[in-house]
Amino acid sequence: MTFNLVAQRAGNFSLLQQMSAAHGFTLNAVQSVYCVEQRASSSHIRTLIAQGNIASAVAQLGHPLQLSGRVIYGQQLGRTINCPTINLKMPANLAAQGVFAVDIHINGQNHHGVASIGTRPSVKTNGQCWLEVHIFDFNQNVYGQLAHVTLRHKIRDELKFTDLPALQRAIDDDIAQAHAFFANHPNPTHKLG
Repeated sequence: MTFNLVAQRAGNFSLLQQMSAAHGFTLNAVQSVYCVEQRASSSHIRTLIAQGNIASAVAQLGHPLQLSGRVIYGQQLGRTINCPTINLKMPANLAAQGVFAVDIHINGQNHHGVASIGTRPSVKTNGQCWLEVHIFDFNQNVYGQLAHVTLRHKIRDELKFTDLPALQRAIDDDIAQAHAFFANHPNPTHKLG
């Protein structure tokens, strides 16, 4: 059975009651959940994530903001600028885009790193959203492995750079900012993986 429902709170409980009677499903009313005097909703959480307010999004969700996927081959451009990455394909229209300090759980081990999430406007792109993670002090072949990446702190939005040296300077700065974040926030308050 398929329903054509509306989003952005355009529907209401009365509409659902009518649909329940017409289509024979059970409906129970529940109270809204509030977190720090804000009604918890998926729209509000997506907005917090898009704004880079990871701590508030995590508080609303009640769990870490984690992306997972199998490591696949990329263009291997990072290796040429001394910044190898693991690459995971992401769905289009992901709320979290930009550069983040992250925790990574892979091969049974936890690591810190810096991640770029987006369409990679500074390199050849087809519009595909990617999660590219540079794992600190890591040199293992993990192609095909499942990686869990937890967003801890947004560093900046995704940018388009005019040339490779400008991109490399930005990456170096991103790495330095991620290291500084972890110097002040070394241990995640959640279990990785």
